[in-house]
Amino acid sequence: MTEIIITIIKAAGAAGILLCSIKLLTDGLRKANDSRTGNALRLFAANKSIAVFMGIVLSILMQSSLAPSLIAVAITGAGIIAPANAIAMIAGSVAGESIAALSSFTVSLIPASSVLGVITIPLLFSKKSRRRESVSLVLAIAIMLISITLLQPAQKIALPNLQSILLSFFSGILSVLSFSRSAISSVLAAMETPVLQAIAEITGSALGTMLIVFAASFASAENGRRTAFSSVTATAIISFLFILLIKPFENLILSMAEREESALTLFMIIQSFVTAIAIAVLSKPLQNVYDRLFTKKEDGESLNAKETLTSINNNETRLAAIITEMFAELSALFSEENTKERIALLREEKSYTDNLAVNLIASRSSSLSGEELGNAVRKTESARDIASAILSLALLEEKRREQHVAISDEE
Repeated sequence: MTEIIITIIKAAGAAGILLCSIKLLTDGLRKANDSRTGNALRLFAANKSIAVFMGIVLSILMQSSLAPSLIAVAITGAGIIAPANAIAMIAGSVAGESIAALSSFTVSLIPASSVLGVITIPLLFSKKSRRRESVSLVLAIAIMLISITLLQPAQKIALPNLQSILLSFFSGILSVLSFSRSAISSVLAAMETPVLQAIAEITGSALGTMLIVFAASFASAENGRRTAFSSVTATAIISFLFILLIKPFENLILSMAEREESALTLFMIIQSFVTAIAIAVLSKPLQNVYDRLFTKKEDGESLNAKETLTSINNNETRLAAIITEMFAELSALFSEENTKERIALLREEKSYTDNLAVNLIASRSSSLSGEELGNAVRKTESARDIASAILSLALLEEKRREQHVAISDEE
């Protein structure tokens, strides 16, 4: 009994660490919104197809959809990618579990998190502020992986004592704490129980993954919570449908497979893909449900709209700061001999202005009227034109200097 209490306390502490890591990751991603890190993350989820693919890849590498789903919630909470793309990434990670279930390798998270911790050491002493800011991102991911590993003992308490179909379903929810739902070990553990009970356990573990994601999303921003709510609700609907139809499913998979082992693997594949499709299809209506249930109204304006306007103001401030910085770099370029480094920096800052402008226009479209949106778009495009003009002047100066050097060499 004492061991059980100690294990529960450890699991509660690990859950708290997990929430802190999500909060740290979200805050770090907000700071990296206009940096190379933010741009790279946008490329990884540039559209829904790429987001689904990345979800599948991460799920296979980590052998679970839990960590990729948590990362997707943090990224969308930071405003780097749209909720629709984050949901596509979560759906891809759920589908990827069926592939991970057939893999023969295992990944230990402790060495992986240790490597991430070592990576932060040189970043702490970097002269560039952007690299120092990336330390929080790396540490957040490392802490998240460690906390998930610390949650594993919770599974050992629940599984041996839950025998009936209904209790096996909730045992599956708890079994996701082992972070190995879709690995071969899950299938082997399920094979020791009757097929009916194993189906309930596998189904419950899918819901368990999303419940943890939803709980962790409270450390994220509003969009992160909306994304997690949509995913967990869609998974819950499909999970309960599987439970209601559990007997026909047992007969179906046993008729399609020669052995019980193959039947359980087949069911996991079917369950993963059906759940992924449900998450993608039901995402929009379920996000609307979240807005009606949880988004409070104040003076006719929703909190979500206020959050969007705050994000717009922050992005406008960043855009103005980058333009000012580009003017300073241009002035320095005309007074120095070496222009290569200045040109490279201006190119980088020009790409930031383009990305920020695109994000601003997209976010404004949902919060402004037609005339206001038109004025805002023109203002944003003017900032992009200024950035382009600054870069063009810098390139002309570089070309002029190269021609001057060539003429001097000829003489």
